[in-house]
Amino acid sequence: MAVFKDKGYHAASVHDIIDAAQIARGTFYLYFTSKREIFAELAATFLELIRGSVQKISLDPAAGEPLAQMRANFRRVMNTVLEHGDLATIMLRGDAGDSEVRAQLDLFYAQVIALIGQAVRVGHALGFARDCDVHVIAVAALAGLKRGARADAGGAG
Repeated sequence: MAVFKDKGYHAASVHDIIDAAQIARGTFYLYFTSKREIFAELAATFLELIRGSVQKISLDPAAGEPLAQMRANFRRVMNTVLEHGDLATIMLRGDAGDSEVRAQLDLFYAQVIALIGQAVRVGHALGFARDCDVHVIAVAALAGLKRGARADAGGAG
């Protein structure tokens, strides 16, 4: 993870990863076939962390107001992104070296957009989100996360 964060996917090599992990080349290839496979694993891990931070909105009065629950979900997602800053930087800065990794990132982004879109639709159905183009809102929210990740990584932001 540190190698991808520091060098970006394209500039990182298997040799860099092996050196950082302080393992033999053979050990690396026992677990992974390429750096692309590690990248895919990181994408799946980060998406699972984000999904795991979201709780279903309950209409049970004991669960609290739905708007407060949605805000709590937002805070949990943001805390997850902050707690896993290296993963966030890798996944949200959009550094991809080949078409397969680009496709992996695009799939990751599509899944994040779907999660955000679902949250907006729930908010609308519960009456505290305005009628809007859900896709535009979701894409804009993802763009904000990506911009923040680039800025955090020392990019132009």
